[in-house]
Amino acid sequence: MFQMGEFVNLVLISVLGSLIFLGGWNWPIGSDAVAPQVIQMLIKTFAFILFFMWLRASLPRLRIDQMMQYCWQILLPFAFLQIIINGLVLVYDWPDGLLTVFSGAATVA
Repeated sequence: MFQMGEFVNLVLISVLGSLIFLGGWNWPIGSDAVAPQVIQMLIKTFAFILFFMWLRASLPRLRIDQMMQYCWQILLPFAFLQIIINGLVLVYDWPDGLLTVFSGAATVA
């Protein structure tokens, strides 16, 4: 049952990802017929499923202590830094473009 739940989760997340990020059943060439839209939706969903399976197979599994260490030592300080920078930009009425620059700098770092 656990494996079935994992598979259902994979399919539902893939359908949701294709709806949100890949335009759902719409296609740039476009047609109003139902059959091509269903086929395009299935292809996009299958692409997400393949991507998730590939990602899961190629990345190493992390132990819980490694994930906690990564969170405490890297993610949390960057999150606090981002909150402080956003506060400075909003309080001192700096240009909104600085939020984009600082967010991108935090993402790259």
